[in-house]
Amino acid sequence: MARLTDLSDELIVEIISYLTPHQRASFMNGQPFYHWPEQLDKHNEAIMASIQDLQALSTACRRLYLIATEALYDYIPLSSNAERSEKLISTLDNNEDLTVYVRCVDVDVKRYGGMLQFTSLFWLPNVHTISIRGFDLWEPWEWEDDAHVGASPVQVLRLLECGAHEKPLTQMLSFPKALRELWYEVNQVEWDGHYGDNDAPGFTCAAVERAMANQVGSLEKVVFTRPTPDHEGIGYEDQLDVRQYERLKVLHVNQVFLTSLEPDVPVWEHLPKSLEELEVYYDDMGHIKILEDDADRPDWLFGMLERMAKPDEKGVRGDFTPLLERVRIISLEWHPEMYEESEEEEDDEEDENAAPATAGEPDVEIDESRGVGHPGSTWLPPRELIQKFIRAGVSFSIFLHGQRRYRYTVEGGRGFQDKWEDVLEELGE
Repeated sequence: MARLTDLSDELIVEIISYLTPHQRASFMNGQPFYHWPEQLDKHNEAIMASIQDLQALSTACRRLYLIATEALYDYIPLSSNAERSEKLISTLDNNEDLTVYVRCVDVDVKRYGGMLQFTSLFWLPNVHTISIRGFDLWEPWEWEDDAHVGASPVQVLRLLECGAHEKPLTQMLSFPKALRELWYEVNQVEWDGHYGDNDAPGFTCAAVERAMANQVGSLEKVVFTRPTPDHEGIGYEDQLDVRQYERLKVLHVNQVFLTSLEPDVPVWEHLPKSLEELEVYYDDMGHIKILEDDADRPDWLFGMLERMAKPDEKGVRGDFTPLLERVRIISLEWHPEMYEESEEEEDDEEDENAAPATAGEPDVEIDESRGVGHPGSTWLPPRELIQKFIRAGVSFSIFLHGQRRYRYTVEGGRGFQDKWEDVLEELGE
């Protein structure tokens, strides 16, 4: 039998390609967006075995080292390992020849988040995606000039457990020349406390908007979330306003940042006309709810759908978010332990859902074949809300605790490609 080293370089490269770790977008499938940071860590841990196999192969002989090195550094999955992240950055700083191979890198900078050293990742010549965990700098870095602004090729940036304040956050978001995708998982607690004898500024969405301003002409996707809060009522200061982001197609956002405490905030005035997909997560069931009996009517949602259904003076669909195709609402209300109702109560809910359309609006037919709920439940969202979506031409999905879930694809519409709500049993907190 031929030895591996007897094979041609081309065949060895082909064999190595099966061991080469790649960050696949599929790691996000099957989970709501606010679970993606956790999924990223699980994904990275799962492929470390491939990394170890490649490392073993690369030490066999110099020829295999030279062939395997490119694959070994193509994707570096260290999003949950601060010590190895530090060693990696030092290795790249001292071995310039390796930097050309790095295209995707996930690091944990909790141990040295205030140091300039890790920012060198942004200027690796072929880097495309960077994930940074634990960036919590309060004061800005000092630069000799602005040569670093707009000089990075990074197109996807993920900031996990990010407690950095406005000025350092602004600096980091100014590095990429044209950022297409931003994940921002904010650690709001880091914005509180004291600067010496002075109070810290406190977190606001306005500060994040100012920090993102350098990428207003390029961002196509924004994921704006936070870790599960320790107690209710955190961070209801203001609302996110991204109306100026004319390329933004996808927005996944926690409700606290979209509407704050106001159920009737004019969200439609804060969204860009380019938006195609909106996903909203209610993570504070003790403070804000959407469909529970004592919840305020979500006028932000009804108002947006009503304005989409109303043609403008040219007869074009909607004067706000005219390209919106799908909306997903996720809420922590209806915990499993609260979900103990009789068949009679479910029948009562069905009767409520059968209420007529809003006064002054024609009734809209609901095609049951287009709707999918939990196979063990007959629960439906309020009929008025379903009709608003249909009238606006927007497909939707609503996922609550227990078996309360329902998605509907309007005629000619495009729903969500990842239908995780069909298989996920319960929401994790």
